[in-house]
Amino acid sequence: MIDTISAETEGTTLVAGGEAGYLVDLGRLRAGPVAGAQYARVRMDGYGEAGDPVLTLNVSGQRASELVGFAGLETGFKTEVSGLSIAPFFKLLAEKQLDSSGGTIRYANTGSPTIVNRFELEEAEDDVYARLEGAPRWSSHPASLSSSRPARRWSIRSRTSFPASSASSWVFRA
Repeated sequence: MIDTISAETEGTTLVAGGEAGYLVDLGRLRAGPVAGAQYARVRMDGYGEAGDPVLTLNVSGQRASELVGFAGLETGFKTEVSGLSIAPFFKLLAEKQLDSSGGTIRYANTGSPTIVNRFELEEAEDDVYARLEGAPRWSSHPASLSSSRPARRWSIRSRTSFPASSASSWVFRA
């Protein structure tokens, strides 16, 4: 390689989702059904690489989207420790991909732009997966516990392996 290869592109993403359910109070235990959906879409403009003309590519724009639905059971409990209200929750969900756009990525070497190669993006599998999700919730004000968001949330999706993801959100109340 003689020159450094570089490229610039632009794109947009959209992510939206929702969840609904009904929890029945059973003393300290709460349980009930939940269901929801998540949608994600990405668009990336085409781009041309700059640098060594033997190695650089022109790549077409790309678009992809996915809609995932899920349903299952949420359960949790309430307890108090030294004036701190604690109410963790757990969800066991069945998750299925309802719609997915595959697509084709077209690319050509900048030295021979008339020879266009293509890479086919695979459609998602049509399987149902299990997802376990949970988070602790705590508050020093019991009245604010029902509306407080979890301080740390985790989930595990089971496919052929066991990948895990985690996200944090913090809520401060006066």
